[in-house]
This record gives sequence, C-alpha cells and structure tokens, in this order.
Amino acid sequence: MALAVAAVSLSAVGCDSDADKMYVDGLEKSTLLTSGSEIVLENDNASLPAVTFVWTNESKLKIYGTSVAGIADKSMPVYSLQLSLTDDFANAHSQSVDNGVASFTVQELNTIVLGLGAKPFEKTDVYARINTSLGTNDVDSKPSEAQKLVVTCYKVDYTSARMLDKDKAEVVAYLYSADSDGDGEPDVRGQYRGFVSAQAWGNFWLRENDGTVWGNVGKDASEFLASKDADSWNFWFPGISGCYLTEIDVAEDTETKQWAATLIPSLTLSGDTSVEMNFVRNENRWMCVVTTKADNQSFAISGTGKRYDKDSRTDDAAATDVPITFGTAADNKLVMNGGNSLTITKAGTYTVSLLLADFNDLKYHIVEGEEEVEAPAPNSLFVLGINDNWDFIYEMPKTDDANEVYTGVFGSDSCPWGYYFAIEEGNYSDVYGGREHSGGTLIAGADDKIQITTPGVYVWKVDWINKTYETTPVTSVSYSGLNDDWSLQPMTADASSPSKYTATVTITKASEWGAKVIINEVWDIFVGGSDGKIEYGKSFTDDQSLAPGDYTLTFDFAKGTYSFQSVTSDYPDALYAIGIDAVFGDSWVTLPATQTGVYSGTITITNDSATEFEVYEDKEYGTKVGPVDSDGNITTGDSAWKFWVTSPASGTYTLTINLVNNTWSITKAE
Repeated sequence: MALAVAAVSLSAVGCDSDADKMYVDGLEKSTLLTSGSEIVLENDNASLPAVTFVWTNESKLKIYGTSVAGIADKSMPVYSLQLSLTDDFANAHSQSVDNGVASFTVQELNTIVLGLGAKPFEKTDVYARINTSLGTNDVDSKPSEAQKLVVTCYKVDYTSARMLDKDKAEVVAYLYSADSDGDGEPDVRGQYRGFVSAQAWGNFWLRENDGTVWGNVGKDASEFLASKDADSWNFWFPGISGCYLTEIDVAEDTETKQWAATLIPSLTLSGDTSVEMNFVRNENRWMCVVTTKADNQSFAISGTGKRYDKDSRTDDAAATDVPITFGTAADNKLVMNGGNSLTITKAGTYTVSLLLADFNDLKYHIVEGEEEVEAPAPNSLFVLGINDNWDFIYEMPKTDDANEVYTGVFGSDSCPWGYYFAIEEGNYSDVYGGREHSGGTLIAGADDKIQITTPGVYVWKVDWINKTYETTPVTSVSYSGLNDDWSLQPMTADASSPSKYTATVTITKASEWGAKVIINEVWDIFVGGSDGKIEYGKSFTDDQSLAPGDYTLTFDFAKGTYSFQSVTSDYPDALYAIGIDAVFGDSWVTLPATQTGVYSGTITITNDSATEFEVYEDKEYGTKVGPVDSDGNITTGDSAWKFWVTSPASGTYTLTINLVNNTWSITKAE
C-alpha cells in the first residue's frame, strides 16, 4: 500500500506540483510484547524497573517519485508508545521511543497511570500499543495490537519532599507542605518548608515523591531560582553553617519557581533570666539549661533570622533581617511565630529543647536537670591548604572508632598559607589548626594554620579525643598484590614532584583480592582507592579491568589521585641477529622481548676465530641495532657497530640487548 507523505523531511527535494509528490511504500504495523501483565506498584520500589515493552517491525520502506527513488533512511519509521485506560485509546499518554525497547520505573509508570485517571490502590486495566509511522504528523500511522496490563498504583504523598545530597544518593533532610485540615493533602502542592541543619555552601537537590527532581536554574546568579530541567544545577546554602528555615516553592501556579533560606544564628530564652540557646546540629535541636528562682515562670523564645533569597542571593550583607519567635501549644507542640509563652511550673534547673526535625510536628521538651550534649566525632576529617588546595580532596577516615583516631597519607609540594583540619566536607567554619607541622595540640579556628617546613609525603594522624595531631615523613612507597604477588615492589619518587611515585608494572592476570600501596614498609599503613581517587585503608582493583600488558602505575599524593597508564612504545616485538659464523641468507636468530624494550636470546658460534654479527629490528635489514663503544652501550641506525665475540669464540652465548637503557651484554654458558 502506498502512502502519501507530507511530513517526512527530505530537504533536498521540493514538491511544487502533483507530479513531484513522493510516496513511501512498505510501512507495516509493529508487534508488541510486554514483560508482565499484572503489576503492583509500591512507593518503596520507586526507582526499580516496573515494565519493559519490546516490539519488532518488518517494514521495508521505499520512496517513489519523479525526483527521487530508493531506500528510506534510518530515521523512518518512527515509534510512539501509547498507554490508555480504554482500548480505543481516546485519552492516551503518548511518548516517542527508540526502536525496539522501552522501559518504565515504578515511579514513572505510577505517575503516568495516575495521570490518566486511575485511582490509587485499585486494580486498573491499562492498554498499551506501539504506533508506527513515517513522521510525527503521519495520519496513516500503523498501531500494533493492544496489550492489556492490570496495574495497581500507590498514592503519591505530596505533603513532604526529600532533600538529597549533591550526588542524589542519600536523603539529608525532609521538607513538609502545610496541611491545615489534616486530611493528608497539602494546602498547596509543591510548596515545602522545614528547618534544616546545613553546612556552609552545602549542596542539595529536592526530590518530590512523584520523582520530580529540582535544582536551581543552570546559569550564574540564579542560585535561588528553581528548575527541573536536565541542565539544572544543585541548590546550595550560603557560606555560614547552622539552622536554616528552608522554603521551596515549585507549585504549578507559581510563575517564578524559587526558594529561600533563613539562617537562625541564635535564639534567646528570656524571662526572669535570659539564656542563649545552643544549636545541636546533628540532632536539629536548639537547647539550653535554665535555672528558675520561682514557680510558674514564663519565657519568650526569640531571635533574628537572616533571609537569603533570589534578591540577596548568598550575599551576607544583603540578607534581610527577619524576626523569629517560638511559642507553645497543647501536647508539647511548638509554634513558630505564635503560640503561648513557655512556662516552667516549679523552680529549679531544667534543660529546654526545641525539636525542629518535622516542621508539621514541631515539639518542645522541658526536662528537669542539666543535660550535657557532646557533639559526636565527625565521620571524616579533611586537610585543607596543602598544595594551596581548599577543595576537600584530602580526606582522613576514622581508622580507630574506639579511640576516635583519623589517618591519611598526603603529599605536599607547597603550602604557602599553611593548612588546617576541617570536620566535614564543605564546612570552612569548623576547623582546627596547630603550631608545628610535626605534631601538637589542635587549636580551634582558622587563625593558627600549620606550616609545612619540608615538601614530601606524610602520614597524618589526628587523635580526636585528646585533640592532638602528628605527621610522619614517608620514606618508602611500595605496591603489592598485583598478579597476586604480595611481595613489596618499590615505587620511585618523581624527580619533578616529591609527592608523586611511579612504577612500571606488568599485568599478567587480575588480582583476586586487589592490590595495595604500602607506606614505609608497614603493612597496616596502606592506600588504594577507586575511580582514580586515593583512599586510605582501601585496596584498588583497577587491574581486574585491564588487559594484560605493561603499565605505568602512578600515585600522586599531592593531587590525591592514582592511575594506570598503558606503556605504549615504538619498541619492536623482537630483534634479529644475522651473520653468525659468517652465515647470512635466512639464518636469522630471534631475540624475543622479555619485557618492554628488553631482548634476550641464545646464539651458538662454531668458529674459534673472532666473530662479528649484526642485529636488526626486522628481517628486512631495516633499523640496525649495535654497539656505539666498547663499554656496553648501544645505539640504533647507521652509526651502530657490529657486535663481536673475541677469540676463541666457539660456544653458546646469551645475548641481552636493552633498548630502554641502551646497553648490551653477552655471557658464555658454562
């Protein structure tokens, strides 16, 4: 059947009259298969695959016309997958798909089916078909036979959203929508708020429970404008760590999607006495200890926030002052900017806490006595400032949980401003310095940076309980474990950088347990890593994905990176000797490569008189290899001499030629 086509793009041909019209013949409908027929969708499995559609098409398209003829290009036919709750597809979700297969996650399928009108938690018939056409506007498209699925959707909870880390891997906090009547539906879908314990310049994304991910508009000066486009950037907080009231408005009716962050630098509990409250970051809690001298004392809780938004951006001076108050309500509920005074009914000493983790369920606690809160030890420490690098690449993991000790191995080629230790990535505020590079007592704050006196590689160690640190110079670096060989193989310091160590390694097989780089020949002090990043106390398994061959292994402790670089060279696979016993023709003796650029083989001389012979890189008398003096040095090219053996020469010899070092030797067998 021939189809008249107006939508197909053939830019080289114009159609000015009926005689110039083109026709496409051979379009066939597709055959659709699915990976399942009854599907129960669950929110806990939102990112997992839900269904896969596979189709085949036997169309062999040809184009006919007065101006052109031939086979249609690979852009035809085009396919769209259609989903509908009715088999007539009167109301259908349609999307373009690649040739042959299309898959949907649980979350994607749930969003589509609910959008078509399905009710949550009820079995719903869903019809699917592949539409095959010659273009997006082709009215004579060919739909496949419909496949029926039975889908049970889950209800999407729009009363909260997740804040994800910069890699979109971990949930770092939750934001909540206002739900005034408590019916489980937000007052405005897409408006979220919450108190967040944030670090300075901390990065995050917002993921709604329907799977939509928001960041900021991907261009400069737009850090408080929100976007869900593929080119969006992650959000980031201003440059001060602390408690932020975080408000994000991405509601459908909001013309300018945006967010704001209000820093609460301090809160005061004031009544017959005034007490500054402390923010416990790891618990998202404000607390203080207060002593009352009389019964039924009332207190106000207040502070002044600094609001950052699209107008101020992250400029501290431009942030707007905002009054912040907290009051109380029944059942220990806490109310922002409202409520009653906090009342302590009986004189005494109490710990007052404001619990801010769930914005829709803010709480306060009053506990008799003084509660001591000790901040937990950080998960890792970071060395900032060595090599004038301030990007948190030098991470020190906790290597002794019981004693809270951190260890790392880093190199310093320079340290013009000194260095200090930071307690978390991205936080330039909570840092510790010291006096001497070799070790000493940690000093809180950035004023006392530690100076490095001698460039090189060091083992850094921090005792968090006693707040001390020490550094040990690295005098030996070795690798071990490649090819399952656990002997220590030395690495050499680079002449241009005392922090870079290299070794030429030959991979013959994948190591079963990975490999390590051992420091100072102490097996308990080692580094490895993954994806080219050095990590303390880890093995590396890159060799398992490498082809057998020679590689340069480099550990750059100044950059915190490592690499395998294939040794590519112009060295021949073998060398060839000719003229032994003055015999030429095809009497070549092969000297095979024993490693890259090094060759060794056996030659036999039957004549007692002094013998000369020549060596070439091939059997075509191409590039000549030979001595350049009488001291065991060689060269290549026309200036190369012949090799020789002095009288009496008869015997069997091992000839070794090293093109890497340009040396040679010949040894007579015993």
